[in-house]
Amino acid sequence: MSRGVSKQRAASATAGGFSIIEIVIALVVGAIAIAVVTPRVSDAYRRYTTRTTADDFVSTHGFARSMATKYGRLSELHIDPSTGRFWVQVDTAGTGVADTIGSPRYPAKKRVRVTSSRPMICFDASGAASSRGACGSGLAVIVFTSGHHADTIRITAAGNVLR
Repeated sequence: MSRGVSKQRAASATAGGFSIIEIVIALVVGAIAIAVVTPRVSDAYRRYTTRTTADDFVSTHGFARSMATKYGRLSELHIDPSTGRFWVQVDTAGTGVADTIGSPRYPAKKRVRVTSSRPMICFDASGAASSRGACGSGLAVIVFTSGHHADTIRITAAGNVLR
């Protein structure tokens, strides 16, 4: 009977499971892999969010131009670096009161910082850059940054986007 018990013990000692040393080695290798990959993933995410935020601004710029031609009135693309957002306003009813069209964009929620040489870019009824009233010239430089990644957009005097 003692022979049968020792065979069972020998079989159970070699069957399945991991030793504590094997588990520790696996955890150390996993931790090293995470430590190597995390900065690269974080860097790629910052580059991606900076780029997509700049793309979103270009899209909003085009939207502002199209709203000016649609309503036949001055369209304003507002840029507020202090709150990290940009949005479009147009007097849709011709009452002299501008309405916010579309959703304001909040790059700060993605941890993207916005800086701009101008607080507002305007377009007239034909979609051309306007310097009427508080609008000033069409020239502007907008920079989106996250970490050490930056994406710069330049607006020409005619209101065109240069990337």
